[in-house]
Amino acid sequence: MFNEIQTAIDFIVSYLKNFKQEQLIVFKENLNILLKDKYFSHWDDTNPLKGSAYRSISINDGRIDHLILIAAYLAGMDVSQCFPNDLIIWVDPSSVCYRQGSDYSNICTLYKGNSRVQPKTYNSHHNSKMNLRHGSSSKSSHTPKTRSNLSSEILVH
Repeated sequence: MFNEIQTAIDFIVSYLKNFKQEQLIVFKENLNILLKDKYFSHWDDTNPLKGSAYRSISINDGRIDHLILIAAYLAGMDVSQCFPNDLIIWVDPSSVCYRQGSDYSNICTLYKGNSRVQPKTYNSHHNSKMNLRHGSSSKSSHTPKTRSNLSSEILVH
């Protein structure tokens, strides 16, 4: 589940070009927590397609998936103009695929089995390893969010 989620997040971040590195780090951390929490009880390695629609991340007619919006809000980002009008990402056990536009015959694979696939439109410049930190450049100031304090922060805002 972890590799599949990270692949999907890296793909989503490839659309986010004009943000500060610190914002992208916070966005990725929060989206990671939100997706793991959502997928936790809907992940079956023995039946990968079961729950596929539930695990999809979608942007339809410009309406952005609420988990992307929550992670962006917590990172102080406005992502309303960053994505194509129609994009869907399916995050399944051993597979991450996406479709941009409404052409169902044009589904691209990002992750298959235990490795990433590099389709032409996938932008990999965000795949490098980063030192994770929150806000400032000091590593000691980094406070990773947990499911419980992330949920509390969302409810406060």
